[in-house]
Amino acid sequence: RTWSVLSAVRMPDTTFQSTYEDYALGVNLTHRMPLWVQPTNKLTFDDIVQAMSSHYENTALASDVDPTAGPNAVPYRPRPLVWTHNAGTYHNERTVGTQQTAWNFIAQIRLHAPIPQLTSLLWFAVDDSSTAPRIPVYGCSTRVST
Repeated sequence: RTWSVLSAVRMPDTTFQSTYEDYALGVNLTHRMPLWVQPTNKLTFDDIVQAMSSHYENTALASDVDPTAGPNAVPYRPRPLVWTHNAGTYHNERTVGTQQTAWNFIAQIRLHAPIPQLTSLLWFAVDDSSTAPRIPVYGCSTRVST
């Protein structure tokens, strides 16, 4: 998941993704990824939503094209993620966007807000980060309206 998110932050430059793919696949664990990366461009809210919705589309870990995707190319996998077939043990990578997510959020600091109380904004969602609607919660909130 880290490889996917850091690759998204570096887009459209794809060198990060290709450079550390061997590590993400577990082929070369000595080729460690950096702890952080400098984004190629200023990140927008939509960039973060996209990164949190990843099912590794168009990568070597794409979950919609592996043998367990089935005839409908479904990116979701039931638990457990480890399974056996013909005496072999296999596992599915947990994607960033998954139905096993209890809740997720995107924190946003908006320095251009008209009043200081609206500067901090938390976009809260329940369940899958790739499909759940996000609810805005301002940092100055003291109650929930009814």
